[in-house]
Amino acid sequence: MNFKLRTIPDSVEEFTGFCKGNDLLGGDFLGYGAANHFKSAGRAVVRNVWLPTEYKHGEVPDTRHLLQSQQMKDWINNYRPAPQPVATPTLDTQFDADARHILWAADVWYSIKKHWVLELQQWIRARPLPVSGPYQLEFWRLNDRVRLRKNPRYWDAPHTALEVVDLLTIANPTTAFNLYETGRADVIWDRNLVPAELLDLLRARPDCHRFDFLAVYFVRCNTTRPPLDDPRVRRALSLAIDRRRIVERITRGGEQPAGGLVPPGTAHHQPVEAVRFDPEAARRLLAEAGYPGGAGLRPLRYLYWTAGAGTGQEHAKIAVELRALWAQVLGVRVDLDNREKRVFIAAQRGLDYDLSQSSWVGDYNDPNTFLDLFLSGNGNNRTGWTDPAYDALLARANAEPDPRRRAALLAEAEQRLVGEAAVVAPVYFSSGFHFFRPERVSGIYPNLLDVHPLNAVRKVSPGP
Repeated sequence: MNFKLRTIPDSVEEFTGFCKGNDLLGGDFLGYGAANHFKSAGRAVVRNVWLPTEYKHGEVPDTRHLLQSQQMKDWINNYRPAPQPVATPTLDTQFDADARHILWAADVWYSIKKHWVLELQQWIRARPLPVSGPYQLEFWRLNDRVRLRKNPRYWDAPHTALEVVDLLTIANPTTAFNLYETGRADVIWDRNLVPAELLDLLRARPDCHRFDFLAVYFVRCNTTRPPLDDPRVRRALSLAIDRRRIVERITRGGEQPAGGLVPPGTAHHQPVEAVRFDPEAARRLLAEAGYPGGAGLRPLRYLYWTAGAGTGQEHAKIAVELRALWAQVLGVRVDLDNREKRVFIAAQRGLDYDLSQSSWVGDYNDPNTFLDLFLSGNGNNRTGWTDPAYDALLARANAEPDPRRRAALLAEAEQRLVGEAAVVAPVYFSSGFHFFRPERVSGIYPNLLDVHPLNAVRKVSPGP
């Protein structure tokens, strides 16, 4: 074969093997000037990777088949430059015809690890940070604020009204609400920055804007540990939860008791009520599993996290309520395991729990953003549960072009996850609300995804 030497270029714009577009690294189209704009660290030449003469710049060879061989992946991942052109690794015969693609893949992967990452670091450190959005970062002061300043080079800059936006980094609800009440903050975006003990009173105010939110609060079950490897035990625990009692006594923000995992109002969703509060059915299932009245069942451990005020304290109150319900309805002893959030996440990922406080906010408006969490092998599964039938249902649903049939398949998967397998015990669907005075601020509109572009927000009048 005839080969030619391949050189890694200075900028993305020169690298025609990938999609070309606006190049933040190689040009000054944003107008920052030579003094501030990012400069390349120099050329990087991979001197031992030779590509065949028939390789055409602008055309990327298909290398997906290389992932079929672990030996192939290991060779590419461990590839290092050498003084002389390297030989194609000796691999399965089915790959011999694609030797040039093996070298191409090694070339690209090596350059990403050794060259582009370093250039990206320099780009991130450039000041001002090159951005294409309506605001650019002016500064970030720890435990104080993030200041954004209007980007004059934004394509719609004339219609971006706010010159400066300060995002205050506050964790304490009382502090946040005092700043808002005294006019030193214009908007409270986060429901968790409102004192929970005042919610009943505050929700009646005209500056409280409530909306349904694409989020759910639930309990994970570690299905790898007896007795929670028995779906009857898991379902008994779920049926013993009085969800209405929790939303009325603890959260008090207009949350809805959850009978499924996917929030109401989600696009393309067929509502499912897989569980409800049913003490008699819960006790019957636990007895069928061999633990009548909780006899013979070892103490279970409920993992949750707290941090200061706000959300963390609410988690603690819900944990206490769940423990009381499981003891009262089933005679099951549950010990509470309170961890700092980072330790909590590590314990949940490592399946170091029996039952665990959990929640999820939808990334997009579709049931799949909730249901695919529990696919076998999904990193967010964190229950140890694998079910080929569930995986197949989701695969069929996401290959189904008819919206109604797809919704039915997703509903069947949700029923299997929450009802039959009882891998999770839903508690409530979250409620969002913001505090702002329309006579002072405009351009904020409640929506399921809670997305609010800052360039659409207007300051109608100054605060007091």
